[in-house]
Amino acid sequence: MELYQPGKLLKEYRKRKNISQEELCGTTCAVSTLSRIERGEQVPDRKLIQFFFERLGMSVPPLDIPMNKIDFERYNLEVQIQNMVAADR
Repeated sequence: MELYQPGKLLKEYRKRKNISQEELCGTTCAVSTLSRIERGEQVPDRKLIQFFFERLGMSVPPLDIPMNKIDFERYNLEVQIQNMVAADR
């Protein structure tokens, strides 16, 4: 089973849409960062990968995005807050 590689997917979709790395990055990150992500040398955080896919006009299911420890903790806090808000309604 092949591991989910967001950089590989980003590169494939970016090329299909004929978008340069510079266009995709905008002012959000350096082109060198995107290049490392596409080569699999850097794992992006969840927010950055979502940003890239949104710029490509696509959505990515959050559970398919690899998360580092900080992202995982943030995700758990977001779920706890959503549950608390829902319980107050």
